[in-house]
Amino acid sequence: MPPMMRIPSVVAAAMLALAACGGEAAAPSSPAAASKPSSAAAPASVSTSASPSAKPAASSQWTPELQKIIDAANKEGELDISWGEPTLGGTEGAKLFEAGINKTFGTNIKINFTPGPSQPEIAGKIVTEEKAGEKAVSDVFVGAGTSVVTLVGANALATVNWPALLPGRIPQEVSEQNLAVRVITGIPGIEYNTNIVKGDMIPKTMQDVLKPEWKGKFATTPYAAGFDYLIAKEMWGPEKTIDYVKQLSGQLAGLMRCGENQHISSGEFPAFGLDCDGTSYYTAQKQGAPIGQVIPLDSAQKRWFYLAVPKNAAHPNAATLYTVFSQMPNGQSLSYQTWGSDEDSYPESKTHAKIDELTKQGAKFFGPTIQYLADHPEMKGEVDQMVKILTSK
Repeated sequence: MPPMMRIPSVVAAAMLALAACGGEAAAPSSPAAASKPSSAAAPASVSTSASPSAKPAASSQWTPELQKIIDAANKEGELDISWGEPTLGGTEGAKLFEAGINKTFGTNIKINFTPGPSQPEIAGKIVTEEKAGEKAVSDVFVGAGTSVVTLVGANALATVNWPALLPGRIPQEVSEQNLAVRVITGIPGIEYNTNIVKGDMIPKTMQDVLKPEWKGKFATTPYAAGFDYLIAKEMWGPEKTIDYVKQLSGQLAGLMRCGENQHISSGEFPAFGLDCDGTSYYTAQKQGAPIGQVIPLDSAQKRWFYLAVPKNAAHPNAATLYTVFSQMPNGQSLSYQTWGSDEDSYPESKTHAKIDELTKQGAKFFGPTIQYLADHPEMKGEVDQMVKILTSK
């Protein structure tokens, strides 16, 4: 395990509880300098040899390390992935990524997608499977920083020198200790029914939903999504956040999970927040639901989501190639198309432009890194306190 990521298993377990939300995000800190391309181009268990008949046509545009991954992935021939249906487009997204990967790299890889449970549950299952010597439920893990902390603490992720596979494209800050790579930047906010909440009623800050006119019209999650980052000293701090949650609990119409947008579109809950990753409204809008989203300027946060290859992946090379593709411009474009966000470090990022605009309006974004989350296990107790407040009524 890289020296900067000595995350004890007890901390990992704590962070799994912190990640009770099915989709949320955290972030990388200052990763160690990239090793030389020849020393860490593939996961620990990746085979870099492939039969000549299985090799796609070589391209001079790829590094030798990436070409080995391409050849071995083509030999594996398939990729098994499992996560929540809205994430990266679910079933439809898998088809789009399959076509994009094969066109880009000249491969013939079949992606098998199985809808799965929440990201923390998938992370826990991968840890259990790795300890039992079984293959991972998903060749690629996708999830928030808190779930990545769980996997890192269990030593369940393969080490891949991502920047070396696409030099000049993948910056070190996007690759967390060569164990996980950011795929999108989530910006949690407030979702609302556009037929009901209009004009001046649209909340601009979290304080707005404490106004008397919002009583009985607002919902939040039973796991305090988004409030976990607000307790950081860089944001509100625990005392102010817990006091806010106490006040909010008296305003609530009910509780719902992120992504259950039918409660908003039906008008049962005119507004909901904070959402887990700031993307579920995008999918709902595409389906014609009357749902909008606003980012409260007093709670602006980046929640990075990552891709990583479990050590016990059945198809580690194909998993590595999928992850590399996700970092390319066409892969990032598909991430936005299917999930409503992309990684804000890349120059073409639409999310970056959104963050810039909100910053000009006065938002001060905070993005806790994976290392930050690992270094602050006390956050779990504070989150548990808020969950108890929200669910006690």
